Amino acid sequence: MLEAGPRFDRVDAVDAFFKAAIKVPECAYPNTPEAPHPVSNDPDGWYRQSGPDRFKSTYIKGVGGTTWHWLGTCLRLIPSDFRIRSAFGVQSDWPIAYSDLEPFYGQAEREIGVSGDSQETLGAPRSSAYPMGPIPQTFLDKTFARALEGSGYHVRATPQGRNSMERDDRPSCCGSASCIPVCPVQAKYDASIHVDRAEKAGASIAERTNAVSIALNPDRSVAFIGF
Repeated sequence: MLEAGPRFDRVDAVDAFFKAAIKVPECAYPNTPEAPHPVSNDPDGWYRQSGPDRFKSTYIKGVGGTTWHWLGTCLRLIPSDFRIRSAFGVQSDWPIAYSDLEPFYGQAEREIGVSGDSQETLGAPRSSAYPMGPIPQTFLDKTFARALEGSGYHVRATPQGRNSMERDDRPSCCGSASCIPVCPVQAKYDASIHVDRAEKAGASIAERTNAVSIALNPDRSVAFIGF
C-alpha cells in the first residue's frame, strides 16, 4: 500500500494541536512540500475551481488520511435518498435500494466501532444493533432535552464512530472534545487502526510514496508500479 504522506505520531499531533494559534482541522498535521494539502485559511492556494460555490473543505495526506480529523458522525442514508427522482422529482434514482446496502452498513459499523441507540432508526431501518450503546449525554444535551419537553422535538443520540466503552483494544471516549483535529486516546476510529491490522496480516505500507506510473499486462492486470 502506498501513502503520499508520513505516519503520524498521536502524541506529536496532540502537542501540535494545543500549540496551534488557530484550531482548524489540519492544524495537528504537518504540511510538507513533498505531500502538501489544502489549508483552511487559503483554500485557493491548493484548489483550482470556478463557479459561484467554492469547495472549502480540507484534507490531509498521511497514513490513515483524513480519518484522523473526521468528526466521527456515522449516519446512514435513508431509503428515500436512493429514490430522489421517484420521491421528489429531481436528480436521478440510484440503481440500487437502501435494502441492498443495509447489511453492509452493519458490517461497517462493527469494523469502525459505532456507538448509538439501536432503538432509534433515525429513518434507516436496521437488521443489526450498533456494537456499542450511545455516547452519554452531555450537560448541554440534557439541558436541551428538558427545554424541549412537551414540544414536538426530541434530543436523540447521533451514531458516533467512537467508543462509548472499551472495545477492540481502544478506550472509551473521555470527552476531550477534540475529535477535530485529533482524538488524544484513539477512542475515535481512524484508518490507522486497519492499517495496523493489515501490516500484522502481512501487508507492506510505503509511506511518503507516490505512484508515478503503472504498467499493465495484456490481460489488464498490474505488472509493475513505478514510484
